Amino acid sequence: MDKQLGFIDLKTLFNDYSDKYIIPIYQRNYAWIDIEIQQLLSDLLNTSESDTAYFLGSLVVQKKTDATYEVIDGQQRLTTLFLLNECLRLLLPDVYNGKSFHLRFEHRKASEDILNGLKDLSPQELDASSIDKRLEEKLKEKSENELKERSGLIAGVCIIEKFLRKLSQDKQEQLCAFLSLKQKNCAYLLRTELPSHIDKNHYFEKMNARGVQLEAQELLKAKMMDALEKNNAEITLFSLIWDSCADMSRFAVQQLYSKLKSPSEEVFSESGLLKSEMTFDKLAKIYTDSNHKLLQNSADSGESEEADSGNSAHDSKKVERTIKTLFTGDISENTENQVTADENKRNPDEDKGSYQSVINFPNFLLQVLSIYLNKNNTSDENAIHIRLDDKFLLEEFSYAPKVPKSKEKPHFDKPEKVKEFIMHLLKMRCLFDCYVLKMTEKEDKEKWGIWSWKKSAKNNYYSVETFSKEFLKESEKKSIESILQLQSMLHVSFNTQTYKKWLLKVLDFLNNATMLNKDFVKTFKEELEKIAAELFKEQYSDVDDVVQYLQDAQYPNITHYTFHYLDYLIWKAFQKDESSKDLLLEKNKQEDKGSVEKLQNAIKNFTFKHRSSVEHYYPQNPASIPPLDKDEEGEKLLHSLGNLCLISEYQNVKLYNSSPEEKRREVLSRLEHTKGIDSAKQALMMMYKQWTDEDITDHQEKVLTLLENERKELKK
Repeated sequence: MDKQLGFIDLKTLFNDYSDKYIIPIYQRNYAWIDIEIQQLLSDLLNTSESDTAYFLGSLVVQKKTDATYEVIDGQQRLTTLFLLNECLRLLLPDVYNGKSFHLRFEHRKASEDILNGLKDLSPQELDASSIDKRLEEKLKEKSENELKERSGLIAGVCIIEKFLRKLSQDKQEQLCAFLSLKQKNCAYLLRTELPSHIDKNHYFEKMNARGVQLEAQELLKAKMMDALEKNNAEITLFSLIWDSCADMSRFAVQQLYSKLKSPSEEVFSESGLLKSEMTFDKLAKIYTDSNHKLLQNSADSGESEEADSGNSAHDSKKVERTIKTLFTGDISENTENQVTADENKRNPDEDKGSYQSVINFPNFLLQVLSIYLNKNNTSDENAIHIRLDDKFLLEEFSYAPKVPKSKEKPHFDKPEKVKEFIMHLLKMRCLFDCYVLKMTEKEDKEKWGIWSWKKSAKNNYYSVETFSKEFLKESEKKSIESILQLQSMLHVSFNTQTYKKWLLKVLDFLNNATMLNKDFVKTFKEELEKIAAELFKEQYSDVDDVVQYLQDAQYPNITHYTFHYLDYLIWKAFQKDESSKDLLLEKNKQEDKGSVEKLQNAIKNFTFKHRSSVEHYYPQNPASIPPLDKDEEGEKLLHSLGNLCLISEYQNVKLYNSSPEEKRREVLSRLEHTKGIDSAKQALMMMYKQWTDEDITDHQEKVLTLLENERKELKK
C-alpha cells in the first residue's frame, strides 16, 4: 500500500491477488447475523441500481510484510465480503468473474477450514449440513470455541446463499456487474494503514471501548479538519463542536458545558439556542480570551517547521494525527491540552439529560446539509436535493471517490466554508434539542417529551419542558399538547433513520422561525398540522381526492399512515368542547355509559407508539360468531376503512379471531390496569354496542367526515 490512507473499491479487493489479509487471534469470532448481512447485501443491490457510489465503511490494517496486512478494525465486514465473493463464484460462475482474495484467520483452524472448504464446494452444497459434513473429518475433536467459530461462518454463508437465490436472474447479473466494476458506480472501503511504530493493541482496545468503527461521519470530520490544519486552536474548537453535536443522546449545549466548563452567555440564549450573531471566529475569540485551558494551549502550541515546509514528513505526521484524532479524540500530543477528569466532573444534583433521539448523527448531518444548501432558495424549482440516507453521506458532501464533484454542492475545502458549516450544524442541533421530541426516562417510565437544557442559578444545567404551561392560556396549552402528539405521530409513522422528510420540514421551519414571537406556539402547531396533511396526501399521490378514494379503498391498499393520522384527528376532536366530538359519537349505540366514559378518557389520554399490524375489528375468520356475509358487499365491508384499525402485533395475534365484544372486554380490562389503548380509532369503534354492517358504514362515514373537515380547516 503506497498511501497510509486511501480508498479501495471491491473490484480491486476481489481481484488484487497480491494483497493478503490476516484476522489476528485477539479479534472476536465472526458474529454478524442476518440483520447486518442482509442490510449490507441490500445496500449493495440498491446501489447497483443507481448511478452512485456506496461507502462500505473502514478497514484499518497494519502491514506485516510487503503484501500482508493484519486487520485491526473492519474484520466483520471484510469477512462478509469474502463470503459474498465465494458464494457468487460458486452460484454464478458464468456471470461473475471475481477471484478468491486472500483472507486468513490466525491460529483458528475451524475458521480456516471453512474458508478453504468453500472453494471446493459445488453450488448444491451451499447449506449448513453440507458444509458441516465436509468439515466433519477435519474437526473430529471439536472444542466449544471451534464450534462457535464454525457456526457463525456457516450461518453467514447460508444467509448470503438464500439472499442470492431469491434474486431474479437480472438482479443477479446486475449485482455481479456492479461488484466487478462494469458500471460507473462502485462500492468502496476506506483502507487505513496504521504506521508500524503505533501499538496496534492500544488502538484495538480504544476502538473496542468505543464500540464503533471509523465510519463515514468520522472521515467527513477529518476531511473538514484538514482545511483548518494551520490553526490548532480552530481544529480543537471544530472538534469540540462536532463531537458535542455527534452524540444525539445528550443536549449539545450540555456537552459543550462539560468540555469547555461553561458555555458563555455571549454564545447561547437562556433556552440553549445559539445566538444569531455568533460566528466561528467570534466563538474562538470568546473562549481564547477567557483563557480556557483547552483552546489556549492549542493556540500557544503554534505550528512546527515541518508544517510550513509541506514535505512528506509533514504529510505522514498529518495522516497519523488524523487517525489519532479519530480513534482517541486527541488533538495535540501535548497532554496539557486535554481536559482533566476533575474539570469534567459535574455536580451530583445536576440532571444527566440523556434521551433517545429520533435520528442518528449521520442522517442528521444530511438534514443540516440540505437546509444549509437551500437557505437562500425561495422555490422548489431551484432546490438542491440531498438524499437523506447516510450511505450517501460522503457523496452528498462531495467527498466520495470516483464521483465528480457537483457544481451545486460546496466542497468544504476552504476554512471559511468549514467554519460556516460547523456553526450552522451547532445552530441546527440547538434548535433540534429545544423543539424536537425525544424519549427520556421520567420516574422510571419511558416518556415522549420536548425538553430544553437550561442553566440554574448555581451554574448547573438541567432539562426542563421547552414550553412551560404555567403562565399559558388554555388554547396555548392545547397547542403544546398537539405539537407533542403530532411529532410523536410523525415519528412512529416514519421511524426509519433515513429519509425523514417530516423532520427536514420541521427543522427548515425552525431555522426560519422567530421563537420570541408571541404566536410561535400556535404557528408551530399549525405548521406541524400542515406537514402531517401534506404527508397524508403524498401517501396517495396518484389520487385526486383522497377522501373519495378511501370511501371504496380496501385492505391492504390503505396505508399505515392513514390510521396514525386518523388517530391524531380523533384525539384532537376529544380535546375540544363537547360539540367537537358529537360528530363521532352521534349514533353510537353502546348503552354501558361506564364503558363509554372509560374509552373516551382513554382517547383523551392516547399517546402514539410503534404499531405495525392492521386489525379487522370484525374478524376475517371469527371463532365465536358468524362471519360477515360472504357476498361481494360483505367482503367489501370486512376490508373497508370502517372495519380496520392499527394496533400492535402482540395485541392483534392475541385477539386475532375474537369477536368485537371479546376485544372490547380485553381492552377495558387493560384500562383497569392503566395500560392505555393501542388505537384511538379502535376505542371509538368499541363504543358501539354491537358491530353490524350498519355500524361499520356509520363509523367509516364519521372518520371520512373528520378527514374532510380537517382538509377544509387547513385551507382557511
